[in-house]
Amino acid sequence: MDALRPSAVLLLSCALLAGASYVRRLDVFSAGLLSESAAPSRLSCAAWCNRTSGCVGFTFTDGGQCQLFNQVYNTAADTSAMMSVNYSLPSMSPCPTGWFPFRDRCFFRGVLDTAQLWDAHRAACQSLGEQSDLAVPNDVQESSWLLYHPSRSAGTEFTGVKLEAGAFTGPNGEAVSFQLPMYPTPEDPGYVNVRVGHAIDYNAWGSATSSRYICETPYKCQLMSPCPAGWLFVDDYCYHYVSTAMAWQAADDHCAGLQPGARLSPIINMETFKVVYYSLGLASSTWAGISDTEVEGTWKSVDGSTLSFAWRSTSEPNGGTAENCVEMSTSGGNDAGCSGGRAFVCRVLAGVCG
Repeated sequence: MDALRPSAVLLLSCALLAGASYVRRLDVFSAGLLSESAAPSRLSCAAWCNRTSGCVGFTFTDGGQCQLFNQVYNTAADTSAMMSVNYSLPSMSPCPTGWFPFRDRCFFRGVLDTAQLWDAHRAACQSLGEQSDLAVPNDVQESSWLLYHPSRSAGTEFTGVKLEAGAFTGPNGEAVSFQLPMYPTPEDPGYVNVRVGHAIDYNAWGSATSSRYICETPYKCQLMSPCPAGWLFVDDYCYHYVSTAMAWQAADDHCAGLQPGARLSPIINMETFKVVYYSLGLASSTWAGISDTEVEGTWKSVDGSTLSFAWRSTSEPNGGTAENCVEMSTSGGNDAGCSGGRAFVCRVLAGVCG
């Protein structure tokens, strides 16, 4: 992508008052307009965007029209329903290198050279940035990420939660109201950790040591969120749950109508599926964006992305041409007739962070 010419940038900075700068883009699109009006120049269009609450990008047309946009997306497979955005605020990675984005937070799984007490793990997190600290699962979504995300190791990992007299507090003594699923006999008082061996609950130790820990920090996106409102941000994608039961093709069509580039969600891996499953409170079985309607026995995702999931049992898939669509549960996939009604999850590539 090319930045505006130096002379234009100088004029632009004078015109925008607040100093916002815009980058020429060839890979950014929007689903619709925030506002539109005639403008005498590209610079005046940029100035209008800067004055307009929520504006993150603009297009100045050959006909002298200034089009403002409040949500922009990176190029997806299908851009036919999108409008091109010629200039947007500079994009950035939502998280530092090595961190994982989830909702509006970034998480980091660290390892010390030797097993240490809780205080050493907190110091390691705080050394990573001004707002970095040991992670505190404040609700079921954050807890689901800590317990199920594929970045999790098999070792014990310290969190920022303390247990004392049956109550949970954060690293600075603040109350943690979320009731963490705990091992039956935690040490009280103790420091809460994700249990060893991929257990799906937490334990608390009073003085034991570990080498692993989990940090969190706010993500960098302040002006442009990577996901539409109401969608769950996990790694490179945004997810949205639709509890209304629909046939498989109707579900995929419904997703496509929600956001440009959105499709019925395939399965990246079972761990990420479980993060989405528990975070969004999915039905016990939901449609996945996977079928073998083109070639019997060749299972493909609707958007061409790589698949990595487990079938529910060794006898699956077993429906032949009568069952060409995949339904998912936490135990794996099952082939089913495509005309049946099920709830489903939509997925779209995460958009621009700025």
